Amino acid sequence: MFTCHAVRARLTPYLHGTLPLKVRRRVSAHLERCPHCHAAYVQQRQLMHELQRRLPPLGQPTQPQLARVWDGVQAEVRASQDKSPAVRMLRYRASYGLAALGLVALLLLPVVTQHDSASASAPLHTRPAAVAFATDWPPQPLTLYRTAASFRSRYGYNGTATPQAQAALTPAPAHRP
Repeated sequence: MFTCHAVRARLTPYLHGTLPLKVRRRVSAHLERCPHCHAAYVQQRQLMHELQRRLPPLGQPTQPQLARVWDGVQAEVRASQDKSPAVRMLRYRASYGLAALGLVALLLLPVVTQHDSASASAPLHTRPAAVAFATDWPPQPLTLYRTAASFRSRYGYNGTATPQAQAALTPAPAHRP
């Protein structure tokens, strides 16, 4: 037998129908015998019905909403059935090919970006501008620029333009009608 306190603690699950069958029968038997618990049951049942009537069902969709969702589901199913197996196979091949290409790129990335420490520290031009020997002390400053005279002597420039350059610099005669 349940006490009144135990029955009143189980009234909400009893009203919602979530109690196991054996416990539900025991609560029902107690409600038939006890007028105080039966009055509490009736009061709680009326409150539950009043709340259901006055409050909108939060989170529960309306019939038009369900109809739209169902129509969308059916359209998606039809669209997926309409695609031929060849199209699906092509899509799978393309996706797997792209994944394989990405994997190869990731595997080759360390090889491509690897730097050799000896070649990275070596200068690009191996011809020295000047050589200093151990006997030269104190070392003399290096000349890292070329004078105009050394440029002229090396490239044969004498300060005058070549005939081809002169022809390029003279303006064309103007045509008058």
